[in-house]
Amino acid sequence: MRVLEALERGGIATGGFYTKEIRRGVQRVGFSLTVIGGPSVTLASMDTPSKVRVGKYYLQDVSGVLPELEESLSRAEVLVIDEVGPMEMAIPELKAVIDRVLRDERPSLLTVHRSLKVEGRVFEVTTENRNRLLWEILNELRKALGTARGSAVL
Repeated sequence: MRVLEALERGGIATGGFYTKEIRRGVQRVGFSLTVIGGPSVTLASMDTPSKVRVGKYYLQDVSGVLPELEESLSRAEVLVIDEVGPMEMAIPELKAVIDRVLRDERPSLLTVHRSLKVEGRVFEVTTENRNRLLWEILNELRKALGTARGSAVL
């Protein structure tokens, strides 16, 4: 999220989605999916049964935000997906979006669950390196955007 905020402060158009935990007190009860610059929807819930389950979470219908997600991606200079994990990959419509982002020529930043493998530059985030990595990732994106737009990133 810190990279996304830095890109937006630099005037770089971002598009995609991010996920967040839904908590009831201290207990995690699900996950939401938020389109960058758009709406949110419940991605997974312990409370609302569905046909597809990943671990203890039932996956929910996210088709209602797909038009906004497509619009978000279409206007972006940098594509952002936080996170690509088993839940996201189990929803065919989201998997299709993720596959398209991975094939896209524009710079992209994806948070990938450790159980999945993707090609590209991989940064492993730890508590020791997360502050330094912010600048390394921003520098990589600056280079990928080119001098004209990339100077706004840093």
